[in-house]
Amino acid sequence: MSVRESAVFTVTATGSAPLTYQWKKNGGDITGATQSSYSITSAVMADAGTYSVVVANGAGSVTSAPATLTVSQAPAITVQPSNTSASFGGNASYTVTATGSPLNFQWSFNGNEIAGATTSSHTVNNVQQANLGYYSVRVHNALGSVNSVEASLSNSGANNLLFDNFDSYADQAAFEAVWTPIGTTAPISATLSSAQSVSSPKSVKVDATTTSNQQRNQRTFTATGLPSASNAITFSFDFYDSNAAASPYRQHANLQDGTSPVSSGQLVSMGLNNNLTSSAEGGNYYMARILGYNSSAYFKLNDGGPSTLRTTGWHNLRVVITDTEFKFYVDNILSKTISQSGMTLRSYNVVRVGSGVSNASNESYYDNVRVSLPPAVPPTAPTITGHPVSQVKDAGQSATFTVVASPNIVSYQWRKNGVNIPGATASAYTRNNLVKADEGAYSVIVVNDAGPTTSNPATLTVNDPTITSQPASASRNAGQSV
Repeated sequence: MSVRESAVFTVTATGSAPLTYQWKKNGGDITGATQSSYSITSAVMADAGTYSVVVANGAGSVTSAPATLTVSQAPAITVQPSNTSASFGGNASYTVTATGSPLNFQWSFNGNEIAGATTSSHTVNNVQQANLGYYSVRVHNALGSVNSVEASLSNSGANNLLFDNFDSYADQAAFEAVWTPIGTTAPISATLSSAQSVSSPKSVKVDATTTSNQQRNQRTFTATGLPSASNAITFSFDFYDSNAAASPYRQHANLQDGTSPVSSGQLVSMGLNNNLTSSAEGGNYYMARILGYNSSAYFKLNDGGPSTLRTTGWHNLRVVITDTEFKFYVDNILSKTISQSGMTLRSYNVVRVGSGVSNASNESYYDNVRVSLPPAVPPTAPTITGHPVSQVKDAGQSATFTVVASPNIVSYQWRKNGVNIPGATASAYTRNNLVKADEGAYSVIVVNDAGPTTSNPATLTVNDPTITSQPASASRNAGQSV
C-alpha cells in the first residue's frame, strides 16, 4: 500500500466467551488495539512491519499467523550527486541520498544507462579521457521516478607516474607478472585478494602468518629526475590495519631506486615496524623511515597527535618529497616533517609492498598505490565561444545547429530536451524534413582532456503548414474542364 492509504487487519476466533484480543506490531503490544480488528488510517512509512494478534480466554491464549504491512512511498532525492575530478588512472565516486520505499537506482553516463550500476553509489575506476562527462541517477519504484542532476567528472590534472588499484589483474599469475615477488631466499608473494578493498573489488594482502622475512612484491616504473621544489614527488597508498591492538611488526610499502637489498635501495618506507614496540606509545602509531636519516631507524608519525593513532581499518599514508624536506601525512593529517638538509637524495623507479617479520595477529592489505608529480600544465576545460542558436522553421524544412568550442575538443554529443541523440557526435547537427514533433531544446556536450562543458540550449520551433491560396468555387457544364 502507499502512504496515506488505510489498512485493516481482522481475525476470526472461536472459543468460550469472553474472548480478548491484543494486537502486536513486530512483537510489541499496540496500545488500545484490543478488538477483533485493527485499523490504520493514513499510513506512514513507520507503520510498515509485521502484525499479529493474541486471542485469549480463561482456558488459554493463541497467537495468529503474522501479517506483513508494506508501505510504499514515491522516491525523492534529498542529496544530489556532486561534481568531482580525478587524475587519469585514479578513481571517482558518486552517491545519491533519497527517501521512499522501496528504492531502485540506475546510473547513466551522458544520458546512457550504465549496465550493472544499480545501487545508491557508483565508482568509476581507472579514469581515462573516455570517462569524462556527466553522471546522473534515476531513482524509481512502482509509485514514481525522479532523476538526479548531472554531475560532471573532470580531469584533476595530477601527473601519475604509477597508479595501481589492482582491479585489472584477472588472477594471481597476472598480478605477479607486474608485481614481481622478491626476497633473499625463495620469495613468497603477497596475494591478490577480494577480502578487503577501499572503493574497488581487489587489493593486495600480506599473509602475516608466513615465516618468510621477504614477503614482498615490487613494480618498476619510469621516473623523471630527483625531487625538488618544482618536482615534488608524492608517494601514497591505502593501508588496511587488521588489528590495531597487535604488535605492528614489519608491514610497509617502500619507494625504491631498484637497488638490492631493500635496505640500500630504499628512499622512504611507511607502514608498521616492530623497531618501536618498546618505545613509549611506539606501537600505537604508524611509522616511517628515510634512508640516511637518524641511522635509518623508523620514527613515529605522531605529530598529528591522537588523531593519527592506529585504528583497525583502512588508512591513507602519504609522503611529499622535495629537495629540502619530507612531509608525512596519515589520513590527510600532517604527522611528521623531516628536514632533508644533509641527506643525499636518491632516484626512484620501484615501489615495493609487503611484510618483513611474521605476526599472525595482524594481516595487512594495500590498495591505490600512487607515485605522482605536480601537473606540468593544469588542463583547461572546454570554452564555448559559439553556442547553438534558436531557430524557427516551417514544416518540411531543415534546421542545422552548430557549436564552436576549444581547446582540443575530442568529442561532441547533441541532445534534445536533455536526451542524447544517437549518432549526433559532430560539431554540427542537422534535422531534415521537420515536423511538429521535432520542436524542443537542443544542446551539445563538448569534452576535452580536462572534462565536459554543456552549451546553452537552442529552441527549435516548427510552424504548422499555412494555406496561402484557398481553392475557388467554380461552375461548369458537363464535359467542360475545371
